[in-house]
Amino acid sequence: MTDVAASVPETEAPQVAAEGPSKAAKKKDKKKPAKKEVKPTKDEVKEKKVSKQLARIKEEVARRREEEERLKREEEERERLLEEERKRQEEIAAKEREQRERRKQKEKEKRQRLKEEGKLLSDKQKEDRRKVLELLQSRGIEIPDEKGEPVAKKPQYTKLKKRGPQNKQSGEDNQPPPPDLGSPNEPKDEGEALLNWEAMADELLEGNERDWSESESTSRATEAAQSTHRPENSEAFSHSDVILTEEDKERLIEAARKRIQVVQDFALMELNVELFYRNTNPDEYINMVPTSAHSGDGMGDLLANLCLHLQNRLSKRLAFSEELNASVMEVKELHGLGTTIDVIVVNGRIREGDTIVLAGQEGPLATQVRGLLQPAPMAELRVKGSYQHLKEIQGAQGVKLIAKDLEKALAGLPLYVASDLGEELYFKEEVSRGLKAALKAIAVSPLGVYVVASTLGSLESLLVYLKSVDIPYSGINIGTVHKKDVMKASVMVEREQKWAVILAFDVRVDRDAQRLAAELGVRIFTSDIIYRLQTQMEEYV
Repeated sequence: MTDVAASVPETEAPQVAAEGPSKAAKKKDKKKPAKKEVKPTKDEVKEKKVSKQLARIKEEVARRREEEERLKREEEERERLLEEERKRQEEIAAKEREQRERRKQKEKEKRQRLKEEGKLLSDKQKEDRRKVLELLQSRGIEIPDEKGEPVAKKPQYTKLKKRGPQNKQSGEDNQPPPPDLGSPNEPKDEGEALLNWEAMADELLEGNERDWSESESTSRATEAAQSTHRPENSEAFSHSDVILTEEDKERLIEAARKRIQVVQDFALMELNVELFYRNTNPDEYINMVPTSAHSGDGMGDLLANLCLHLQNRLSKRLAFSEELNASVMEVKELHGLGTTIDVIVVNGRIREGDTIVLAGQEGPLATQVRGLLQPAPMAELRVKGSYQHLKEIQGAQGVKLIAKDLEKALAGLPLYVASDLGEELYFKEEVSRGLKAALKAIAVSPLGVYVVASTLGSLESLLVYLKSVDIPYSGINIGTVHKKDVMKASVMVEREQKWAVILAFDVRVDRDAQRLAAELGVRIFTSDIIYRLQTQMEEYV
C-alpha cells in the first residue's frame, strides 16, 4: 500500500511541471505589446503606381514594336513573293511573245502563198470580178474554173420591179432586194467567212482610213450575230449602248479583223485586253469598251464598267472602318473661338472630349477636344457662317476642332486619338517620326538659303518656286524661327555670304533669333504672302 501511494505523486508531478511552463508562457505573451504595421507613405504609393504604369507602357511599346517588326517581315515576304510572281509572269509573257512571233510568221507565209495563188483579193477586186462574171454569164459565155472545167451557167433571176404609187396606195410594204451572195469562189456560209479573215488581213485595209484606235464601233448585238458592227446609216444615241445590226459577210469579216487587230496592238504593248462582255478573267485581262468619240455611243457601258471596277477593286478603301484616319488641313483663328483646326476625317470617329495627338511647331501636341463644329449642309469650312455643334463625327467628312494649345499646330500631317497614356506616348513618337521623314524626303544642297514655313504645303510650294528661279536651299524647317535655325543659316557666312538668308513664310521670329542674326550677319526675310516673299528674294538676288 505504501508503494502504491508513493507512486501516484511521482506520475502526477511531471504533468504539473509540464503544465506550469505553458501557462507562464501564455502570461508572458499576453504581456508583450503587439507590433505596429508600418503604412507606406503617399510618395511611396505614388512611386509604385508610376513604376507599374511605366512598366505597362514599356510592355505596350515593346509589344507594338514587335507587332511592327512582324508586319515588316510579312511585308518583305509578300514583296518577295510578288517579285517571284512578277518574274514568272515575265517568263510567261516572253514565251507568249515567241509564240505570237511564230504565229505571225506562219500567217505571213500563208498570206504570201494565197497571194501568189491569186486567192487573196481586195474588196474592189472582188467587186470587179463579180461584175465581170455576171456580164460574161449574161452573154452565155462559159467560164472555166481553176481545173479547166466549164462552170455551169447560173440561172438568171428577174430583178424586182420598182413599185409605183399604185402599189404604195394598195398598202404593200417596200421590201429590200435580197442580199448579194457574192462570187462563186467565196465561202458559202458566214462562219466560213469569219474563219478566213486571216487570209485577207492585209488586203482588207487597203484604201481604208486607220481610225480604229480613235473609235471602235463594234459591240454586242444579238446571240446569232456576236461579231457585228454599226451600220453607216444608223442614228447615234449618246445616252445608250452601241446599237448594231447584222450586215453582209465582208463587213462582218472587217469588224472581226479590226477587233483582233486592236487586241494585237495592245499585246505589242504587253497588255492583255478583252471585250468587257467576253472577259471572264478580269485579273489577267483588261476590259475593253467600244466607244465612239464622234457620236458618244458606248459611254453608258464605259461608266458602268468603271463603277463596277472601282467597287470590286477598292472595296476595302470605300468601306467604312473604325480605325481613325484623319489629317489636319488648316490652322486658323476665328473671332470668339480662338485657334481652330480644319480636319478631314476619312475613317473612324472623333468625339467631344477625346484626347488628340497632332504635330506642332515645337514637337508633338496632345490636347483635348472641346468642340466639334460643322458648317451647314452644302457649305464649305472656309465660308463664314453659322456652325452646327456636334458631339461626334465619323468619316468621311470635314470638321472644325476646338481645343487648347492649337496655336503651334502644323497642318498637312495626320491626327490621332489616344484612349490612354500609353497610346498618347506611342502616337507622339509616330508624329515625330512622320515629321522627320517628311523633312528628310526633301533633298537639300550644300549651299543655299534656309527656308522656314508654317505648314508642309506652304514649304513645298516655296521650294518649288526656288527651284524654278534656280535658287538653292541648304536647310528647311517648320514652325517658329529659333536660334538654332539662325546658327544653321550662319554656316553660309563662311562658305558664301550671298546665301546667308532665312526665308520665313507665315511664321514668327523669336527675339533671340533676331538678335543673333544681326550679330552673325544673317538676313531674315519674313512675310505672310508668298508672292511678296518671292519679290523680296528676287530683289536681293
